[in-house]
Amino acid sequence: KALGLDKPWYVKVFMYTYSLLTFKPIYARVLTTRIIDPGSPNAYLIVFERIPFTVVLFTTSAIVTLCFAIPLGLLAARRPGGLIDKIISTWSIFSISMPWWWVAMVMIWLFCYKWRIFPGPEYETDWTNPISVASRAALPVITVSVMSIGVVAYRIRSILLDVLTEDFITTARAKGLPENTILLRYVLRVAAPPIVTIVLLSIVLSVVSGAIITEAVFNWYGIGLLFWDAVVANDIPVVLVLVYISTLLYLLTRFMLDMLYTYLDPRIRRA
Repeated sequence: KALGLDKPWYVKVFMYTYSLLTFKPIYARVLTTRIIDPGSPNAYLIVFERIPFTVVLFTTSAIVTLCFAIPLGLLAARRPGGLIDKIISTWSIFSISMPWWWVAMVMIWLFCYKWRIFPGPEYETDWTNPISVASRAALPVITVSVMSIGVVAYRIRSILLDVLTEDFITTARAKGLPENTILLRYVLRVAAPPIVTIVLLSIVLSVVSGAIITEAVFNWYGIGLLFWDAVVANDIPVVLVLVYISTLLYLLTRFMLDMLYTYLDPRIRRA
């Protein structure tokens, strides 16, 4: 009765919705916390203790991806149809067509069991120890970065090629400005808003959806693995909280992008 389990289904729907919107405690049926108040069935605590691990994993992967994707995208945009452009196109097609879970399993087999460079998914990890977490994060970060660099570089290349056809670029070239100056000072500045959109949304969408496959394969203690465990255990309260928090993260990211656009693009401020 305290949990409202004896109420009709429509009453329980209202109770769950009200509790979600007001962040009132919702108790899991099976899963519990490990780090924050160990053993607590509070679904919000179960989700909140996992979010930092997922954010660290995919934010690090995004930084590594950008460090390689932006230079590769610039080089490909400078010489369309060249060697680097063909490599990026092939890399992008490979990343899109190959299942991530299969690539992750191949990486685990190579680096964990054949060459024994990184600990395997079954390795007992102290999730409160940064060194232990970093050793476990290395292979997932490498895998996600390898699968993302080609796609992001190709998108950046396409954005830069669109900007290079603008009239102000033709004017800059007519004035005799060096190509590197045009790319770094003018093209990247105009292309910054869509590039930022790609990066931030890719992180959020990875946290919301792509993390489920990646974390389940690598046994990474994040919300993706939690989503998998909650569905398998039929722990509906945890699934509801995960969907609600994921929606809030996406909406918050869209709001941040709108605010960031006003800083990156002066035309929006004037509008």
